[in-house]
Amino acid sequence: MVKVALITGAAQRIGSEIAQHFHAQGWNLVLHYRTSEAQAQQLCRQFNHTRAESARLVQGDISDPDCSEQARTNWFKSDQRLDLLINNAAVFSARALSEIDLAHWEDTLNTNVRAPLFLCQSLAPILKRSTGSIINIADIYGQQPLRHYVVYSISKAGLIMMTRSLALELAPQIRVNAISPGAILQPSKHSSGDPALVDSMLEKIPLKRTGNASDIAMVAFYLATNTYVTGQVITIDGGRLTS
Repeated sequence: MVKVALITGAAQRIGSEIAQHFHAQGWNLVLHYRTSEAQAQQLCRQFNHTRAESARLVQGDISDPDCSEQARTNWFKSDQRLDLLINNAAVFSARALSEIDLAHWEDTLNTNVRAPLFLCQSLAPILKRSTGSIINIADIYGQQPLRHYVVYSISKAGLIMMTRSLALELAPQIRVNAISPGAILQPSKHSSGDPALVDSMLEKIPLKRTGNASDIAMVAFYLATNTYVTGQVITIDGGRLTS
């Protein structure tokens, strides 16, 4: 039986790389997007050209409280299979303390914490049927704060604790783990406008380089397939948190 993964925020960046890795390993995919319709459609066409009917799209704003119910009732029919939920979609925006307002707080927490929690709740009955798993994409800034990203750091810390809590709550039928990326997307000295800032960031990383989205995808596949791992938060940061 072909396994099926739902990936939120699958159209771009890390989500797209995870989707490509899993598809190459023979998985079928449910690709969620909010506004990146063109990219999502292109990715879906690519997968279905490689292997017919191996991918489909679902659209929704996961920060909307109704979206998790929509995921259960509209994204999956009663007889459809789901082996893995990857909560990847997130918002990442800077805001100094003096500029934080309720809208910023709610948008960040609703997307980065509330949405994953209620998606887990809604889809748990389907995941239990396949003894599936959940992977949350966290961030090292949920473990170590980042200046001007107070609300974001709070949200990712919450996602990490949610991972550990749900690992207890949903065991033994469903495993729950998280990946905590560090500097993954390659910086550009030219585009940053501040080469010294990029050098300073790399100096804090023992491996002296950034990672790639493929590094995250490989760990996600490991967590999806190793059936004796749950409640873990795997940090992929080139050693940043050890320095």
